[in-house]
Amino acid sequence: MTIRSVLAGGSVAVVAAAALPAIAQAAPVVPKDAVLTAQEFPPGSHDYKTFPMTFPAVGTRPANSSRCAVKTHELQQRLAGSSAVEAEAWRGDTMYYASVFGRPVAEVLGEQNVACDMSPRERRVPAPADLARVNPTAFRSGSQRIEATAELHGVTVGVVGTSPDGKVLDTDTFWEILRAQVAKVERQP
Repeated sequence: MTIRSVLAGGSVAVVAAAALPAIAQAAPVVPKDAVLTAQEFPPGSHDYKTFPMTFPAVGTRPANSSRCAVKTHELQQRLAGSSAVEAEAWRGDTMYYASVFGRPVAEVLGEQNVACDMSPRERRVPAPADLARVNPTAFRSGSQRIEATAELHGVTVGVVGTSPDGKVLDTDTFWEILRAQVAKVERQP
């Protein structure tokens, strides 16, 4: 799931961030500064685009009582007033998305994913051992799609890879992009 699909139909709002004294805590990670740039995607990537977003406040109740609607509303509430940036790039015939949400929402994002998108073909998959320290949650759908999220430094990073039907997704590239996105967030001041 991409950020843009998480909150389909929501309007965009601009929200000012409150400044905190530098001695009280490290500066918060700013999604637009922390998302991968075109040069940080693997060599051979092309057609790079970014999609900055801010999330508006939402109503007090979900649109209906389905599990998907309830989890989507919960996610919208958790993201309200925050920002995110999604970057996308093609590598061959595969689209990769890297994103940074301005809040820790990996758990509810995973719950929303299961409630709305989980198909019989989708299953949870383990991450490579070197990523265990950030405890990513990863789901794979057949051989064409994989997505993972992890929380670190007060934000959530996410990566999605999706290949066309009949093409097997290059998981090595997927994990390389997640490693790069995690490393970039870890380098933020």
